[in-house]
Amino acid sequence: VHQSASCSVLLGASSRRTVSSVQMQLLSAGRLCVPHPKCLATRISESCFGAQHSLLARGIATLSSAQQPSSQRRHFLLSLSHRSYNVVHPFSASAHASSSEQNSSSHAVAASSDSPVSTYHYQSSLPMLPVPSLEQTCERYLGAVQPLCSDEEFTNTQQLTESFLVGEGPQLQKELCSLAGETAGKSSWLAGFWSTMYLELRDPVPINVNPAFVLKADPKRTDQASRAAGIVRSTLEFLKNLKEERLVPDMEANTPLCMRQYRYLFGASRIPKLGRDAYVVYPNSRHVVVISRNQFYTVDVLDENNTPYQENQIRAAFHLISRRAPSSLASYSHPPCGVLTTTDRDVWAAERAALESFDPINRDFLHAIDSAIMVVCLDESSPGQDTAACARDILHGHGLNRWFDKAIQLIVAADGCAGFNMEHSAFDGHTLMRYIHDIQTDLDTTKRLELEQKAATAPYQPLDWVEAFNTSNTIHSASRAFQKKFKSLDIGVAKSDVGKKDIVACQISPDAAVQLAIQLAYFRVTGSLKSTYEAAMTKKFLHGRTETVRTMTTEVVDFVSAMESPVLPLKKRQDTIRQAAKRHVEQVVACKNGQGIDRHLWVLKNLANFKQKRILDYRMEPFFEDPVYQRAFHFNVSTSNCGSSALSLFSFGPVVQDGVGLGYMIKDDSVNLTASSYQHKQGRDFVVAFNQALNDMINTLNPP
Repeated sequence: VHQSASCSVLLGASSRRTVSSVQMQLLSAGRLCVPHPKCLATRISESCFGAQHSLLARGIATLSSAQQPSSQRRHFLLSLSHRSYNVVHPFSASAHASSSEQNSSSHAVAASSDSPVSTYHYQSSLPMLPVPSLEQTCERYLGAVQPLCSDEEFTNTQQLTESFLVGEGPQLQKELCSLAGETAGKSSWLAGFWSTMYLELRDPVPINVNPAFVLKADPKRTDQASRAAGIVRSTLEFLKNLKEERLVPDMEANTPLCMRQYRYLFGASRIPKLGRDAYVVYPNSRHVVVISRNQFYTVDVLDENNTPYQENQIRAAFHLISRRAPSSLASYSHPPCGVLTTTDRDVWAAERAALESFDPINRDFLHAIDSAIMVVCLDESSPGQDTAACARDILHGHGLNRWFDKAIQLIVAADGCAGFNMEHSAFDGHTLMRYIHDIQTDLDTTKRLELEQKAATAPYQPLDWVEAFNTSNTIHSASRAFQKKFKSLDIGVAKSDVGKKDIVACQISPDAAVQLAIQLAYFRVTGSLKSTYEAAMTKKFLHGRTETVRTMTTEVVDFVSAMESPVLPLKKRQDTIRQAAKRHVEQVVACKNGQGIDRHLWVLKNLANFKQKRILDYRMEPFFEDPVYQRAFHFNVSTSNCGSSALSLFSFGPVVQDGVGLGYMIKDDSVNLTASSYQHKQGRDFVVAFNQALNDMINTLNPP
């Protein structure tokens, strides 16, 4: 179908389902995040781990050294379908840093005129993710759980924490510090665990892992083919700058951020494997895969010289595909195999293996999808002005006309409504938002449409595959199960009358104000306050990902109580708002500086779980088995702020069955919030309560 491109396979590329939701599900269940031996398609030499970490080399990889060729050092071969590709182990330095990352003076490509430095200029000087002190983490942990438990429970938790500090805690901390030392300069102590957490999750990825980003409308490209072609063509400009290392490095104020995640945006895909998935990247891909009416097509968007086809050529191909794709009812059409990516990962792994072994054409079919720059889904739906319908289409759709394993799916409705569905294993929302911002800028400013001359359609062709013995039944079962799941998900969308300008005028942090309004709204909807997660970016550190900001504090309890007490003096209510907002800002700063508590405790528990598996009669610390600990890591409220002028909505699924997922964007004149919940009407009820809560706060701080 297409020439084989060079492929790197990460058996653990670090990355959020929306975050750490996934992490927290595993943590609360007490699962040890370790690779599964069944996921390895070939034997891996223990020496592949190099100097990364002897503990992980001995145990976490669960490899049989007796069967491993000693000649293999860092690289080894892994067979995918009928081809062989280069494989890089996730703990190998080469999996994390190219020569240009490790030596910023070795850039062969000069920075562009709009970038004084090249993309990876700062990589070698980024600080390492610090290991917080055990005493500090335990102290902050007690502060975080206090509002979640009774006085009696808190007293017991204090005792368990004190025992942990003089018991197994220091030894686990020593092992973690050893790992941090061995990974210094190459990666972070968290990266391997984080990757394992994602890739060993067996839950389906749509809703559970993949967030959705809905783009603002493009007045110059209103029909489906034009909208899709414009985004793809702008993507090629971004990809060119990335490959040539001309992409301006990300900065937060004057602080450079890690750029590693951009390597996993394009030509990338998650591959289902028994026990543990793989993550593959094809950096030299020249095509996209288009899905229309559940039929798959390849479209070349770069020619043999890697020159992009014109936007009108790509548009012509998309237009022809959308018109010619047969109805799913046609006798010569293929069944909707994309729905298989909505299933349990082990179920999908077994079915994919059956397809690959059944006929060589299936290996070509899957390879074309895996290696595509991105997947473009041309839908028949037209959500129009129904923002909730648009959010549902991009977040999950009907499970048809999709390929949820792909790093990036561009989904475009018949009326031009467009957005991205993102597989979360290898990168976070901040990285995708930078990409979205850049392509939107290109779309807004480019003169391509005026300058392009008419030319032949970009080359495209249908992709064929052959059903294995039981494929139709599996597809039917998968479709039925996914319909049941997404129909039970309630989604509400709110656009408040209050925006950043109004909040700043009250002299409090906009993000803190939104988080407080979320707490007040949740209390008004459920009558309770629960453990809350907000993702904070840690990309100021080498290979940094995210940390958990625990919004539910004692100051929040006081704030909610004050807001629900009509007899309380206005000044007292104002003070509680400001105190809670101040506390929130302090927590965000600490987490961004690598001083959060969640990742630290999570890795310590992983190390303890691993010791329990390999040491006879090893007793897990009661600290980790405390019901309060389990409650603290059961996030009923999961939140994330992904704001951008290029977006209209951002959404993701709840991280626990009885929870709510809240994606929001703070704009100058509004706060756009999408709420999802498996509880009846809770998503829709929540957004109404949120708008009222935010208005009540602003009116309290600045009375009309």
